[in-house]
Amino acid sequence: MKRNNVLAAIIGVVGLVCSTSVYAQDSKVAAAAGDRYVISAKAGGVNFVEGGISVKRASGTTGMLLKGDQLEIGDRVTTDASGKAELLLNPGSFLRVGGGTSFEFGSTSLDDLEIKLYSGSAILEVIAADDFVVSLEMPHSSIKLNHSGVFRVDVLPDGMSRLSVSKGKAAYGPDKKAEIKSGRSVVVGAPEAVVAKLDGDSKDEFDIWSKDRAKELVKLNAKLQDRNLRNTLINSFNQRGWNMSNSFGLWVYDPSRTFWCFLPFGSGWGSPYGWYYSWDIWNVGMPYWVFRDPRIYGPANGGVNNGMGTAVVNGNGNHSNGTTTGGRVGPPPFQRIQGGSGRQDDIVVQRRTMDVSRDSGPVFTRAPQTVGPSTAPAPASVSNPGPRRPARDN
Repeated sequence: MKRNNVLAAIIGVVGLVCSTSVYAQDSKVAAAAGDRYVISAKAGGVNFVEGGISVKRASGTTGMLLKGDQLEIGDRVTTDASGKAELLLNPGSFLRVGGGTSFEFGSTSLDDLEIKLYSGSAILEVIAADDFVVSLEMPHSSIKLNHSGVFRVDVLPDGMSRLSVSKGKAAYGPDKKAEIKSGRSVVVGAPEAVVAKLDGDSKDEFDIWSKDRAKELVKLNAKLQDRNLRNTLINSFNQRGWNMSNSFGLWVYDPSRTFWCFLPFGSGWGSPYGWYYSWDIWNVGMPYWVFRDPRIYGPANGGVNNGMGTAVVNGNGNHSNGTTTGGRVGPPPFQRIQGGSGRQDDIVVQRRTMDVSRDSGPVFTRAPQTVGPSTAPAPASVSNPGPRRPARDN
C-alpha cells in the first residue's frame, strides 16, 4: 500500500509538471495580465506549430520550436518533412512555412521586416504598403512585398527560387524594378526571368493548409468579446504599448483559445485571402482619446513616446517619421492603405472624409460569403465607411 501511495504521488507530480509546462508555453505571453486578451505589436511570435521543428538561437542554444515562442533576429528555424509553422509579422500579416524549410529573421522591425529563406517553401499572407515592407532573401535572389496579397516562395534544388503570386503584386530582380502580378509565377535568380501563368488547379496541401489557417483566424476575430477586449485595449494603451499611428492594427491573444488574431484599425478590412474581419477597433467603443494621433497631440500620459517608430512632434513640426507641415502629419498607416488623403486634426475626422472608393488591394476584396456568427457586426460600406464614433467614454 505504501509503495502504491508513493508511486501515485510520483505520477501526480510528473503530471503536474507536464501540464504546467504546456500551460506555461501557451499562456506565457499572458502571464502578467489579468484580462482575457493580451495586446502585442511585435513580429516573430509563433502562432502555430505541427510536426518536428527545431530552432538554433542566435545565442547558440538549440531546442524545439513551440507555439508561443518568440523568434529574434538570427534564430534559425528548420522544419522536418512533416513540419509546419505560422509566424506573426506586422499586424495582419503571417509567414507560414512547410516541410523541409529553413529560415531566420534578418529584421523584426514592423515597418521593414526581412526574412532569410534558405530552403523549402513559405507562404506570406501580407498587408503591406510603402512604409510597411516585407523583404525575402533567398540563396541567389530576393523579393520585396509592398503591396497586400498572398505570395508563395519555393527554393528550388539549384538554389533558384520560384515566386508565385495568388493575389497582389511583388517586386523582384537586382534593383527590385521588375513586378509580377496576381495569377503569375516567375523563377527569380535565373539568368532570364520568364513569367508564366499560375495554374489555379495545381494547389498542393501546403496551399490548402495556409488558406484554411487564414479562414480559422478570421473566425477567431469574430469571437472577440466587446467588454473584455475593451478593458484590455484601454489598459494596454495607457501603458503606451500601441497607438493608431504605428501599424495597421493589433495582434490580440486569447488564452482560452491560445491563438493570436488580427484586430484592424480600419473598417471594412479582410484577410488578403478574401474573408471579412467582423471586429475592428471601431466596434469596441473605445474612449475618444485613443483615436487622437500622438504625433499631433503628444502622448496621452504626457510622457515621451519613443516606441514603435513614433515620436512627439517638436517645435519645428518635425518628427522621426518625416516632416510635417504646420505641426501636422499625414494620415496614419491604416488610412494611407485605404486611400486616405488630406490633412486632418485627428483620426475620427479623417474617417469621415476619407475616400476609399478605389481598389486598394486584396485587403478590400471580400469573398461573397463571410465567416463567423450571424450576430457579428455588419460590415461598413467600403466606399463610405463612416466614423462609428465610440459609444462610451469611461
